[in-house]
Amino acid sequence: MTSKQDRAIVVSALKHAAPYIRLFKRKVFVLKAGGEIFADPVQTNALMEQVGILHQVGIRVVLVHGGGPQSTELATALGIDTSIIDGRRVTDGPSLDVAMMVLNGQINTRILAACRELQIPAIGISGVDAGLIRAHRRPPVDREGDAPIDYGFVGDIDSVEADVLVSQLDSGFMPVVSPVSCDETGTLLNINADTVAAAIAAELNAEKLILVTAAAGILEDADDPQSLISYIDRAALDKLNKRIREYQTLGACEALLAWDERTIMPKKAAGFRSEQLALLAGMVHERSTTTEIGDLLAELGQSDLSEGSKDAVNIREVKREYDKSKKLSKEFVEELTRVTSKAEHAWVEARQNKDFTAFLPHLEKVIALKIRQAEAYGYETDRYDCLIDDYEPGATFASIGKVFSEFRKELVPFFKAITDSGKQPKGDIIERNFPVAAQEEFSKSVAATIGFDFESGRLDITTHPFCSGIAPGDTRITTRYNPNHFPDAFFGTMHEAGHGIYEQGLDGDQFGLPMGQAVSLGIHESQSRMWENLVGRSKPFWEKFYPKAQAAFPEALKGVSMDDFYWAVNDVKPSFIRVEADEVTYNLHIILRFEMEHDLITEKLKPSDLPEAWNAKFMDFFGITPDNVALGCLQDVHWSAGLFGYFPTYALGNMYASQIFDQALEEMPDMYDSFRAGEFGGLKKWLNEKVHRQGQRYPAEKLVQVITGKPLSHAPIMNHLRRKYGPLYGV
Repeated sequence: MTSKQDRAIVVSALKHAAPYIRLFKRKVFVLKAGGEIFADPVQTNALMEQVGILHQVGIRVVLVHGGGPQSTELATALGIDTSIIDGRRVTDGPSLDVAMMVLNGQINTRILAACRELQIPAIGISGVDAGLIRAHRRPPVDREGDAPIDYGFVGDIDSVEADVLVSQLDSGFMPVVSPVSCDETGTLLNINADTVAAAIAAELNAEKLILVTAAAGILEDADDPQSLISYIDRAALDKLNKRIREYQTLGACEALLAWDERTIMPKKAAGFRSEQLALLAGMVHERSTTTEIGDLLAELGQSDLSEGSKDAVNIREVKREYDKSKKLSKEFVEELTRVTSKAEHAWVEARQNKDFTAFLPHLEKVIALKIRQAEAYGYETDRYDCLIDDYEPGATFASIGKVFSEFRKELVPFFKAITDSGKQPKGDIIERNFPVAAQEEFSKSVAATIGFDFESGRLDITTHPFCSGIAPGDTRITTRYNPNHFPDAFFGTMHEAGHGIYEQGLDGDQFGLPMGQAVSLGIHESQSRMWENLVGRSKPFWEKFYPKAQAAFPEALKGVSMDDFYWAVNDVKPSFIRVEADEVTYNLHIILRFEMEHDLITEKLKPSDLPEAWNAKFMDFFGITPDNVALGCLQDVHWSAGLFGYFPTYALGNMYASQIFDQALEEMPDMYDSFRAGEFGGLKKWLNEKVHRQGQRYPAEKLVQVITGKPLSHAPIMNHLRRKYGPLYGV
């Protein structure tokens, strides 16, 4: 406050708000005011005028004050050095004397004087008085890679004797608390005023804890200036979070049944499993779209929160999902789950038998339901957009198509230059006999080395590899083994381990909430593709692991040089199977599927015409045609599972991966040397911080821009492909 007029405005406003304030009559407010407030008598009086009105309407106020600036000023005047480490004051003997003079003498007394002028009955008290605060001296604090910090005569609180304050409040007084105390030996201790205020508020079960400070406010994360909290109804937020975690726990049960269905479930259990999954899906939908959650979101929507704070992100993203889910009925969700569960089993058999006709009725049902879903969601220009949004929020067919078009313009000529080079590796190297047991042991060992925690996860066999993040401490990855093709299981395991490392890197304390979930499937794919390709297919990686591979597969790799093996696992050539494709052609596989599933959803392509259309487009893209549907339109599980809109996230993931990896390499120039030494913790920790722990704070493209300082571009992935494959093929 800078003038009497300013104070008059505030006092008038508070008086008009008195009816509301009286709702809190006899309630306890703990007010903490920083020392900078009391450096100016005008600000001191302005604050105390507001406190006086609270007291007048019957609110029981406990005022805790700081005194940091005054302590520093007095110490300087007395020639005493002041030391502050990591934002915390070091209190040696002389500094302690200064703190006692400032806190108990100067500031506490000035506040009491202001209270007398305003006729506020107040009593000054320190943590020493009547044993109000029991504390102990803080032990030295360890620091990674540095000597421990001894903060001197700084105290940590053991307990607060609430009765001391209650007796004063009951007598009509306002306690003014100086944040000092002593230990059991009588040694005086300086305690952080924020800590004192919070401890008192908790012990008194205060209605409100109010912080008046020169700082911008309270941060959820001290290292994140965007996590500012201004105002929120904590009770409403706690209730919302509880409801979310309830239905997300049900969702975890559903995910566990789905994992079982794709791995070890008996074949004859398929019919009933679809009913189990449908029941759970309906329960999750019902609980996630209740009127109670809608009301809580509306109430919390009035909160004043920093955009990047965890609470703000959770509220924003839960509301986004709530608004979409409300457009679907429980019956529809159950039907979609039931139909896709049966369709997946039909797909497995149809793929094995190379029989599209057997799968067609299931595909038609799935597509019809996905069209109904899109119509229920609603869209502006393209029906496919709202299905993409389920996997890559904010993306559209047009926006992705533009990015893919620019990418393809450079990718196709580069691919043609490689095929025209006439150079080929010794491909038979990776098509020899690689015993499955040895593959399993080797793949699992490498997954553990790069950072997948097998105490919180497991590896199993399935038809189409996937990763399931069931819950904190339970992440399951899968693979499939081909005894005559080494890359299938090895790079499939690396890929799924990348997904798993992301799941294990999420904030477990935020389970079920958006800040504890991946931001998008494109970012998720960036992590799997990064570990599979940018790490697992890199030369520095194999400089470490090729000797181990030779030990694991002595017959298959006998006499094979590391360079020949490296080229063999990085062979570029047209291939029918997406998951076996090389880094260059893989993205063309995705663009093909992206265009085809768009045509299916927009009804430009009939499901019955899919095999013929697939073969024609495949010839256009790759110059070859699959001999059967198992090598063609039936090779992927996605459409049987209803995952329309998922495919483009793979190519987006490749682009995200290259751009993020380039930034990691810029910040850790010796990263490849670490790979050669078998050390991957640096990259994993970097990704934990930059990607995983960010949850859904930013949309995918914004996250990439925050990490790299640049918008998403196809340039990094093209640069990577040219750097790697140019020398191999002489292009």
